[in-house]
Amino acid sequence: MPAERITSRQNGRIKEIIRLTSSADARKETGAFVLEGARLCGDAAASGIEILLLCVSDSAAGRKEAGTLTAVAKETMTVPDSLFAQISETKSPQGLLCVAKTPSLWRKMLRPGGRYLALENISDPGNLGTIARTAEALGLDGLILSGGCDPFSPKVQRASMGSLLRLPLVKADSLPVFLKNQRLPSFAAVPAMDAADAGLEDFAGGGIICIGNEGNGLTAKTEKSCSRRITIPMAGRAESLNAAAAAAILCYLLTRG
Repeated sequence: MPAERITSRQNGRIKEIIRLTSSADARKETGAFVLEGARLCGDAAASGIEILLLCVSDSAAGRKEAGTLTAVAKETMTVPDSLFAQISETKSPQGLLCVAKTPSLWRKMLRPGGRYLALENISDPGNLGTIARTAEALGLDGLILSGGCDPFSPKVQRASMGSLLRLPLVKADSLPVFLKNQRLPSFAAVPAMDAADAGLEDFAGGGIICIGNEGNGLTAKTEKSCSRRITIPMAGRAESLNAAAAAAILCYLLTRG
């Protein structure tokens, strides 16, 4: 099918791309989300995610990646560079953007002996994406998400560099209830001097490390629901670490066993 030519911001498809980019409700309602850039679009296609619509700017039309993605996309449209710049969220657009079908990454069961991070109310897209990238790199079995930002928002996807297209995800509407129904030990990561040193914990049997909101930490109910409270000892004057930095250290300790 030949590519459709779109030149107006008022076009229905352009409006839909803008809506999916900006609204978590729209993504949930349609079961679709937006990815931008050659690498992310390519990662989605390589992961078997259905590409519903490919949008290519005039300056990117000759790129090899554009041809590869056109071959797998259900539909393709071309737009002037000026119009692409209006729908892009990046400062230097690559000219490739796709609307993809939200993948069925959600899992209900955890692997016996598995190693997981549970993220409660993480609100910063950059933190969520970075944590996912670290978790995949260090070989965790998945992420448990309870509240917080949408993992399929464009900002989260860019920060994760495709990790959230591959890493198994578990959705927990109530993290305390979820933890009580698991056989794996759970560890509440807290900035408290009376908590156990995370570096001295034995994670050989796997487990779930819970990390809370950037400003408020874990909810009291979740903290009480965990088997143990752990902390990363602070030698300097800082009271706590950024959520993504803490997650990186805890991921390493968890996978080290």
